[in-house]
Amino acid sequence: MRRADYRILALLAAFAALGLVPLFRWMAHNLPGIGQYYEAHHTLMDTLLASLAALCGSMATYVLLRKAQAPLERLETRLGDLSSPLAPVGDPELDQAIRQINTLLELESQITVLQEQERVRIARELHDHVLQDLIGSRMALARGEQETGMQALQEAIQTLREGIQSIAPPAVEILGLETAVEERAEGLGLQLEQQGLEQVAPADQLEIYRLIEHALLNSSKHGKAHRVWVQYQRGSLTIQDDGVGLQGEVQLGLGLKLCQTQMRFRGGNLSLKPLEKGTELKLWWK
Repeated sequence: MRRADYRILALLAAFAALGLVPLFRWMAHNLPGIGQYYEAHHTLMDTLLASLAALCGSMATYVLLRKAQAPLERLETRLGDLSSPLAPVGDPELDQAIRQINTLLELESQITVLQEQERVRIARELHDHVLQDLIGSRMALARGEQETGMQALQEAIQTLREGIQSIAPPAVEILGLETAVEERAEGLGLQLEQQGLEQVAPADQLEIYRLIEHALLNSSKHGKAHRVWVQYQRGSLTIQDDGVGLQGEVQLGLGLKLCQTQMRFRGGNLSLKPLEKGTELKLWWK
């Protein structure tokens, strides 16, 4: 039973209790024995009946409201421990809210796991590439192979730059979102056309930048693209490229899984589909 039904029952119980007064007065006028007693003590009887009606109405209202508040009290108790999903409390409206809370808790947990996996990936890449390039550069320089050593050193520098770009926030606040996206695309060797990025609110610019960055990385690394088109509209972001397109079954990498979880956290999702030439990534949210 919904809380609105309990409120209706409480009102009906109160009106029913108040109906005791006219009922007794009818009995006093139609039943001789009660009528004589009522005529002699009508003031006292009216006061007692009104008090009794108020008491009955208050008790009925209290009982019904306590029953209606019981699911809320159970929910309040369970909200004290969010380490596990919340169990239903028996109220349709509250159970719907609980399902939404459980979904948000699940998405938050997924974001934490994916972020940790992203950190591990960056650390592994720095270890496997940068460290090896630096060791190779040192050995080559020690043998007098200056060109080989400098090439390995340059590769280490480039990998470090990409790692720092992935970890540290870009200078969106200084350069602006449009310029920051252009510089990131240029650094990946991509020609960029963008539309609507000037409409992004300042509070959302860093998040939008990160979403675009994941798409640019995929277009450059996996799609082998040369050109990328970025279009922003309020509540959606579309990125298209002219790369090799999707090969086989569509599977999201770690970066796009993180983007998808962020979109679901905001009541949206993403789609990845092949074009006649290239790929389209679309993200939307509420």
